[in-house]
Amino acid sequence: QQVIQKGDINTEGLLATIKKMIYPDNTDRLGSKELTMSISSDRPHILIIEDHIDNMITIKAILGNRYIISEATDGVIGIDKIKTLKPDMVLLDMTLPIKSGEEVLKEVRADNHMKNIPIVAVTAMAMKGDKERFIEQGCSGYVSKPIDGDLLLSEIERFMKPNN
Repeated sequence: QQVIQKGDINTEGLLATIKKMIYPDNTDRLGSKELTMSISSDRPHILIIEDHIDNMITIKAILGNRYIISEATDGVIGIDKIKTLKPDMVLLDMTLPIKSGEEVLKEVRADNHMKNIPIVAVTAMAMKGDKERFIEQGCSGYVSKPIDGDLLLSEIERFMKPNN
């Protein structure tokens, strides 16, 4: 979304964006001091739990620099990162390997230290009744795939305001 645009192209900016997409910042590689410093920013922190790289890249492009972003590629890693990073919000794919989004949601909502974190389901499960089912199970919001950037941002902004 950020790479493809009409009009004049800033080659340096385009290359920087492509590099960022290919080599995204990964908080797992940071030392604990750097991790603490990056998470203690004044920008809200969002954890994206998504196993498909294309969807991860899309979500990160939509969010831009508004938020601090951490990633997890399965439900087990996702729960671990929720516990350790204590993000302000979680964007949760519901069809994940190892532990499903529904299992992640159930575990988070049952834990007193995590239960109040807003969780937005970002899922291809978009049949009639899916949205209502996920909200009933404890999701704070819902966005179906393919992802509508404006809808995703409005769901996030229902729970927090980014610092631009």
